[in-house]
Amino acid sequence: MPAAPHIVVVGGGIAAVEFILALDEAAGTRVRTTLVAPDEELLVRPTLVAAPSQHFPLQTIADDIGFTFVRAALDAVEPRRIRLRGGGTLEYDTLVLAPGARRLPAFDDALQLPDELHVLHEEIDRGAVTDVAFVVPTLRGWVLPAYEAALLTGHRHPDLAITLVSPEPTPLAMFGLEASVQVAAALDRVGVHRTAELPEGARVVALPLLRGPEISGVPRTGLYGLIPVDEHLRVRGLQRVYALGDATDFPLKHGGIACQQADAAAAHIAAPLTAAPFTPRLEAILLTGEEPIVLGGAPAKVPGRLLAPYLETAAARSSISDTSRMAPRSADVAMAAYARRAGDTTRSRPTGE
Repeated sequence: MPAAPHIVVVGGGIAAVEFILALDEAAGTRVRTTLVAPDEELLVRPTLVAAPSQHFPLQTIADDIGFTFVRAALDAVEPRRIRLRGGGTLEYDTLVLAPGARRLPAFDDALQLPDELHVLHEEIDRGAVTDVAFVVPTLRGWVLPAYEAALLTGHRHPDLAITLVSPEPTPLAMFGLEASVQVAAALDRVGVHRTAELPEGARVVALPLLRGPEISGVPRTGLYGLIPVDEHLRVRGLQRVYALGDATDFPLKHGGIACQQADAAAAHIAAPLTAAPFTPRLEAILLTGEEPIVLGGAPAKVPGRLLAPYLETAAARSSISDTSRMAPRSADVAMAAYARRAGDTTRSRPTGE
């Protein structure tokens, strides 16, 4: 009997683990799976504002699900094999790339969302900032954190001059006209001015620019150097190679969307003749300081059709979560502080991959 096809997955984020779960569901023992990642833990940033990030050991997940984990960084992709940084190779029948994107500052001397929001919070509290501009530098990404930060800041500090700078035609246009009307009204209620031009003299707080990974042998496209994929997440120009998540040229970057891509890619690998193309579903909750706005449906606490229930049951069953590492990130603390002061710490918000 011939050996089962070897599926190699590169990347240790939620899209990679969701893909492995989806492939196990669709193909079971008909395939062998190896995960290659430079870090030893899966980091999950939950959608609860006041909740900390969680760390899950990838080796424990591998032992539980039944795949091989190789802790290494990818150096190059070649036909039917990859080269690992520091030496060594792995052969594959199908390769799935989920390495994430590089995050770069959009402006010199600007604070970066969401990780440096606590710095803005401190500056406002000591009276050093009276004029703030929350900036969406490009529509290739996930723009919701800029809106949420502007709304919560405006609700807490009504005397602060706040501008939301975005190239969108209408607020959160990706969610449709009805959502745009709701968001525009929420911005008006807290005095957030919306414009496409950066005001002079404002403290700039911006979303990062996302750039594709630099991997030898993997094509990059356009200004951002992202990996070009087709409707089944196959990398254009390569054979037997797929890509998922922020690294791809799909314009929206979000953990939930990355997990949807993972499900679609797994379905196509398991049954290429019958698998449906990737069709994104946008789901988010926008915190406003008042009633949150549901956009396209409420997201799960943790992204992933299969990942979310797996982590919940695995943590309860075997203490898979590393609770000693579950300290809030600075951005979690800052957003939680804003939400508490706005009187709402129990609502959800989306996070990136």
